[in-house]
Amino acid sequence: MIHFSYTAMDENLPHESGQASYSYTIGICTVPTSVKIQLGYEQAGAVQTVMDTNHDTHVMGLINQAELMSGKEWVLLEYEGGQNYGEHCGGESRRTLIMMICSPGEKQGRMRVIEENNNKTSDCFYLFEIEHENICDASSGGLGLSIGSIVVIVFLALVAVYLIGGFLYQRFIVGSKGLEQIPNFHFWKDFGNLQADGCDLICRCGHRQSTQLYRGIGDEQISNAAEGEDDYTSSQDDHLLPM
Repeated sequence: MIHFSYTAMDENLPHESGQASYSYTIGICTVPTSVKIQLGYEQAGAVQTVMDTNHDTHVMGLINQAELMSGKEWVLLEYEGGQNYGEHCGGESRRTLIMMICSPGEKQGRMRVIEENNNKTSDCFYLFEIEHENICDASSGGLGLSIGSIVVIVFLALVAVYLIGGFLYQRFIVGSKGLEQIPNFHFWKDFGNLQADGCDLICRCGHRQSTQLYRGIGDEQISNAAEGEDDYTSSQDDHLLPM
């Protein structure tokens, strides 16, 4: 409904005998193009047209002097800086309030003139109501959850069911004790070790020192040692022979 214009007659307002009626055109964040805009008010957002032979217009607010407030199923748009009153409201500038409310199924939008409050010396205003289905989306969208939030909630719920259900099964059906009560304890233990090895392989810098392997004594080494001992014994025996 942004950048759309709405027009309504003041049929709901009381009129004195012989008083002309008015037509109101409101642009939502845009300048109405269907009415004549006076010089100096090119940023007009709300225009009142006198329904007589002259069709004079009065600017009731500017889009560059707008304020926006919102709540549950409603949005309030305010235009200030309109043309000054003549005899009413102490000659202050006109101000327009547009109350936009949720109306499911209302795709085009429907505007009604609620009130022209000008029977006081200050803070006068025009009040309009616009019904549109987009206000329902705007008011309820902020209260919903995003797809990411839903995925996280579902994941945490599944993890909780897995842990609690697995613990009860291991405890009362299998009869496990201690850490063995954790569901798939050995799998998660091995999984953690694999993660640690992967982190050690990827994240650590520098050369890794290989572990020195100790070789056992083989048969060849034993035979060589035995032959050396025999040679030594033979040499000692040679010294014992008579000359």
